[in-house]
Amino acid sequence: MGGLGENGFEVGVESSQIRRDMPWRNELKKMITERLRQLEVQGLMTREVMDTAPVSVQYQITELGCTALGFLDELRKWSENLPKHISDV
Repeated sequence: MGGLGENGFEVGVESSQIRRDMPWRNELKKMITERLRQLEVQGLMTREVMDTAPVSVQYQITELGCTALGFLDELRKWSENLPKHISDV
């Protein structure tokens, strides 16, 4: 498992851990993998295939990806302060 970035976000996590920690259905697992690979192509994440059995993949946020963390944290704070009738929709 990865460490925490300056905003408290976990910056490195194995994709198998995401699947283990959440009860994702197969379609969602595929969507997550596709999105992580898109983020890799865009330079926001790096992907490392680990030499383990079974094979695991670890994604790490890049320096470029870290530039979005402040914005994402502000978006999270904003969404937590929405009026209840909006946030329940």
